[in-house]
Amino acid sequence: MKRHLSVALLILPVALTRPCPANGQGFDPSPWLGDLSAARQAITTKYAGLAWDVDQRDLSLDDEYRRVRERVSAAQDADDARHAFDAFAQAFGDRHVHFEWPRPRPEQARGPRSVCPRLGYDTRMQASPLALRMSGVESLSTSPKEFATGTLKIAKYRFGIIKIALFSPQGFPAICEDALAALQIRADAGCDQRCEDTIEHWAYERYTKDFETALRSLKTAGAEVLLVDIAGNGGGSEWVEAAARMVTTTPLKPLRTRFVKGEHWRKRFELKVQALTEAARAAPSDRELLLRVAEQVRARQREAAAPCDGEAIAKREATCEWTGDAFFSTGILETLSPAARSKNWAPLVFTPAQYPYADGVWSGPVVVLVDGGTGSAAEQFAAELQDNHAATIIGSPTVGAGCGYTDGGTPTTLPNSHAVLRVSDCVRMRLDGTSLVNGVQPDILIGFRDRDPERMRARMLLETMTAKSFQLASGVKPR
Repeated sequence: MKRHLSVALLILPVALTRPCPANGQGFDPSPWLGDLSAARQAITTKYAGLAWDVDQRDLSLDDEYRRVRERVSAAQDADDARHAFDAFAQAFGDRHVHFEWPRPRPEQARGPRSVCPRLGYDTRMQASPLALRMSGVESLSTSPKEFATGTLKIAKYRFGIIKIALFSPQGFPAICEDALAALQIRADAGCDQRCEDTIEHWAYERYTKDFETALRSLKTAGAEVLLVDIAGNGGGSEWVEAAARMVTTTPLKPLRTRFVKGEHWRKRFELKVQALTEAARAAPSDRELLLRVAEQVRARQREAAAPCDGEAIAKREATCEWTGDAFFSTGILETLSPAARSKNWAPLVFTPAQYPYADGVWSGPVVVLVDGGTGSAAEQFAAELQDNHAATIIGSPTVGAGCGYTDGGTPTTLPNSHAVLRVSDCVRMRLDGTSLVNGVQPDILIGFRDRDPERMRARMLLETMTAKSFQLASGVKPR
């Protein structure tokens, strides 16, 4: 089954093209103003965070729109116009709001590209292992290479360190290549949707088992406290929920998910109802549960079919709710027993059931390292553990990316520049009712700055952990 990525990587594209003015005349902003109008329409029909920005961040869409119109009207060339559009995107509170600008087409490479690059497997997605750069860390050679591990003795405690470079195997082409070998798929073969899904399933199964192996290797090495390094981790996929449940024995209450009303989510709920109904026919013993869940989804489908006026939301004149309740970050159900997770229909109601994970592989105290590069799924990981008092968060405030793009999201291609505007179509709500776009505030703050070199950050981390070793090792204290 195709996995729906509900979170996205925070890798923003860079504008590389610079079209010349037509016919040698001065720059004409009119087509760009048309693009701006299309962008505003997309914001007021598709952007899930609009109401939050207006109500909580005091965003004035009219003011921001007027500012960017003035900048575009005064632009000297297309590059100036693009910068104005990027500033418009940055006015919103969600880093998932951005423009993807067309890039020059590369020259055709000789011969077909191999399957793994075509599927997007790329080492550049990986975050570097900051915590493992601390002085005195003893690296473990027994862990799978996707999850770098090591131990460090601080005061009387031995910390086990594990780096999650990405909440998806897509940052590791070697896993994809191993999948091709195991599945007997030629590297230069064509790969349709069924082929892609088969590779993805194999890769996630391997990634999950390797994460478990890495955690167990730390226990074998005598680690007493687990430090999970997700600094610089820009996100990933729904696998984050499985990973969170592997590092703690604390029952986790997931974040709530809200959806922006409209055709995208109406169709998504419709397909979910169909899948649940079919599953109920195939599993008579679970029919009552599945049909009851299907009816709950059908109610959301009806809600999605009646969108609110986004312009009224922007002007604080709306009398309706901009978003609806899309259950949880784990899907329709908050939890599911290990026995039920093995059933064919389980991923339809509990997304972590897609992965062969074991609950509570690690049972001791947990510390999570975050920074200003921690976003999207990585923030979800930290927030869920923090909200459930299952981990102590250390580092600097996270980027504030929140939810991302379900089933690919709702991209809008602008008519003139052909840029693609991407906006989040969902919102993650923390247990205290705040949006995850506010980011995660560490329990123990370290003054990391963007321009600080990694060696300096590692030194600051070690100094902080040395000073706070007892607090970190004694478990999570009530907030």
